[in-house]
Amino acid sequence: MRVIPILSILAVALLMRPPAAHAAAVIYDGDLTATSPQVKVEGWGSGTAEETTETRFIGKGVLRITSQGPYQGVRLELAEGLDLSKQFGDKVSYLEMWIRPAKLYTPPPPPPPKPVAPAATASAPARTGAVGTFDPYYTGGEDQGGSAPPPPPPAPVPAAPPPPPPPSRPELRLYLRGVRVVLVTDKGDMEVSHFPLSPGTTDGRGWIRIAVPLSKFRGAPDPTVLKAVWLFADRSDKFDLGRLQVIADTDPIRAIATTGGKGTVGHPLLFVADVKAGCAQTEVKWEFGDSEGVTSTAVGTRVYHVFRQPGEYKVTYTVTDLAGGKPPVTGTLTAKIP
Repeated sequence: MRVIPILSILAVALLMRPPAAHAAAVIYDGDLTATSPQVKVEGWGSGTAEETTETRFIGKGVLRITSQGPYQGVRLELAEGLDLSKQFGDKVSYLEMWIRPAKLYTPPPPPPPKPVAPAATASAPARTGAVGTFDPYYTGGEDQGGSAPPPPPPAPVPAAPPPPPPPSRPELRLYLRGVRVVLVTDKGDMEVSHFPLSPGTTDGRGWIRIAVPLSKFRGAPDPTVLKAVWLFADRSDKFDLGRLQVIADTDPIRAIATTGGKGTVGHPLLFVADVKAGCAQTEVKWEFGDSEGVTSTAVGTRVYHVFRQPGEYKVTYTVTDLAGGKPPVTGTLTAKIP
């Protein structure tokens, strides 16, 4: 029996353990008076910002921001610089913000219903009286005898007008589709000119998470201290900022793929990938194993593919972190086409 030294086992375990995550560096968390270091908020251009307690994320209030496009927004100035020397060089560090729409949108009223035409009324058949006079109300007999005609039928009762459509209810709607962020550091400015919203990153209360990898920022070389964050929407909009912080996300990418039923030749078969990747924005690429000299692929979490011949096909899916901070994950499943 071979004895493995305990120290060797501990050394291997330490090598296999993922790197320790840095503690979150909070910039704003719902209360400007309690933030450390102190943060001063100012508008830039036509942009504005004010703290309100009308709603909340975790703290007692939020910053209500109005941005008039990618160059008119707000500045969050740190009274004391925030040391991010470790985070700036880390591929899994993110500038995380939670936002929610604050602009009311009133949908246009639905078109009024078309008026209902009154029902047609059948008229009595036209007859010719015995003496040759035309009387549409003549009901028979040898002659009309000069008697007065019967009264005309009652006029049809007009249909009741339809009820008016219910009034449109205002709703909160987010118009922006991405953000522009500038980090002011001790070595100069760093910028992400446009970072899109990530679908599905909500908390169930309408708050949307935007997590920008620090590795995406371009500009100053080797920064160490964060002095300010400038935030802009890509179009005119009003939104609430509930939290802004720098975090490290070491959660690995996890993915499970399934098919949407039984496949048949010549009919589209659905493939679905359920991806959990923490803050990372990912891309799912599929290879269907039925290529004949040309690779048959698709991209997305829900894709369709048509198999032209019966058989069993090995379908491969690969999930990639678009920022490159997390290693990709690859899996396979079998599609049986009778």
